[in-house]
Amino acid sequence: GGSGAGKTTFINAVMGYEKAEGKIVYNDTDIYEEYERMKYEIGFVPQQDLLRMSDTVYDTLANAAEMKLPKSISEEKREEKILSVLNRFGLSREKDSLVSKLSGGQKRRVAIAGVMALSPKVLILDEPAAGLDPKGRDEILARIREYHQQTGSTVLLVSHSMEDIAENADSIIVMNNSKC
Repeated sequence: GGSGAGKTTFINAVMGYEKAEGKIVYNDTDIYEEYERMKYEIGFVPQQDLLRMSDTVYDTLANAAEMKLPKSISEEKREEKILSVLNRFGLSREKDSLVSKLSGGQKRRVAIAGVMALSPKVLILDEPAAGLDPKGRDEILARIREYHQQTGSTVLLVSHSMEDIAENADSIIVMNNSKC
């Protein structure tokens, strides 16, 4: 959908940030009624990357894992998740690089990898390929599709571009703000 079509409002309703009139249900679970539990099962990557530029790539992912993964997960399992997502996103060579030194596409991959390392059951991405060249766009979308296929997680991808979703979506919602 275009600007003003309600994409952000829709995302906020699905995540439980702004309750809609009605229910949002995922696998028979009402997200609003079970918000305290469900908020850990929903991963969100906003359009603007929220990364600390003075951290390394590894530290960024480790910090996300420490903040969001259950405390019951062992250090070894947490480390395994971090290294796996670094590999999946082709960021292993950059793991000790400062985020500030990365290209735009690499920063985007770090932001998405940080959320994927948490293994959310619902992954919501707002314009994950915005500003990327065609190769970078294709790489990001391939990693997202691969994540869905490997985990069975539900992925909501918001985009202005049909190119981003035509080959990657199982279902499409088109939002429009014009009066019909």
